[in-house]
Amino acid sequence: MGRLSGIPHFFTEASFYEEKNDAAALRRAKKLDDDGEALLAEQLQAVKRLQSHLTGHFLRRTPESLDYKGGVLLPLPPYQEILGVLTLTERETAIIQRRAEAAKAVSVYRFQLCPELTPFTESNQLVILIKFRPR
Repeated sequence: MGRLSGIPHFFTEASFYEEKNDAAALRRAKKLDDDGEALLAEQLQAVKRLQSHLTGHFLRRTPESLDYKGGVLLPLPPYQEILGVLTLTERETAIIQRRAEAAKAVSVYRFQLCPELTPFTESNQLVILIKFRPR
């Protein structure tokens, strides 16, 4: 989430090594026979550290969020997931390709800083469409 939001810390070498160390600590904790207590402690420690870098960057609102009068803040329709195959236009494909190349450039730069990273592959393209329905 930090990288998607463009928070500078998450593009640093220190962030990469923190992530790598967290993964190693979680693997070690999973091996312990303590009913998951060590794993939970490691997860909480990692989450608290990550939250310190995210503070002030996000507002979280849910369907249960209330305004100052106690009324519903976001009157949202029920969640509905629609799966389908999309055929993109040439313009849309070009936009995705430009964004993929920009992401590849960032990935290659990070790969040069941290050779342990896996470089960007052409197949790593994701399209997310959000449909707004006016009331």
